Amino acid sequence: MKQFLLVLAIFISSVSAQASLDQFCKSKKGDTGHYKNGDNYYIYKGAFLYKFEEDQIRLIFSKYEIRSVREHDNKIYILTPDYVFVHRLGDYGFVTSFPTTDQQMTKNHQTAQDMAILNDKLFIAHGSLGLIKIDLLGNSIESNHQFDLPHERGQVSTATGIDTYNGRLFVMLDNVTYNFSTKKRAYEGLVILDENMNQQRVVPIRQNREALHMPKAIISGGFLISRNMQNLYFYKLSELDRVRTLWPKRRLYDFAGVDLDSNPWISNGQVYGCFNRYDGKGFEYMHREFQL
Repeated sequence: MKQFLLVLAIFISSVSAQASLDQFCKSKKGDTGHYKNGDNYYIYKGAFLYKFEEDQIRLIFSKYEIRSVREHDNKIYILTPDYVFVHRLGDYGFVTSFPTTDQQMTKNHQTAQDMAILNDKLFIAHGSLGLIKIDLLGNSIESNHQFDLPHERGQVSTATGIDTYNGRLFVMLDNVTYNFSTKKRAYEGLVILDENMNQQRVVPIRQNREALHMPKAIISGGFLISRNMQNLYFYKLSELDRVRTLWPKRRLYDFAGVDLDSNPWISNGQVYGCFNRYDGKGFEYMHREFQL
């Protein structure tokens, strides 16, 4: 069983919190994931989850690639490609684990990519398998949803990002397939659903003008915000129920001379993430916080 392979370790660092963050971004250069809930700040890459505190770093080692992290009901939920691992907050003791899906996975684009929690239900953006709903009271799969998308038969899209707002689910999708005969890609854009996973809106991007790349979804300050490579795209929430296509109100690419190098966390108008700067000879990596 995978839960027996999950090992918890705690490390203490004598350096300052900011120096620890900068050093982490330097040593773990490349895509990292970030999650902040109140004073609890987590960064993850590969199989490692770090919690940063003043003058110390707590490390949870999972043995499996970490895709997303959420706190709920005094527990921390850790999403991997096919399992969710649960630890207690405080001592980070192991609680339980459960599979993300009861479907067979044979391709990477079918694996779990992101998750959100709403009313004791865990919703997993499960790549091309669609959306999975798990009841957290029993840690059991409640239902599956395959998206009804406006693309050609045989095309495949993958759900890569999810967040919730006012009892609704906002799921971002990227294309997997491309039809070389028609020169059309599978669906890319947003799907809005209610908590019973009934589709309410399907809002595609303008594929003749842009593309998405494994978009995430963070709702903050009246916007749905998604990373696209080194940019952050801002979509106004109040307009998403009436627009025909998903077109950013703002594209943020200038971060005071450094480039975004992670899937950041955004809360209270603040962006938390790892960034890099190229000086003509090589890259410098650092942690930064920016006010939007």
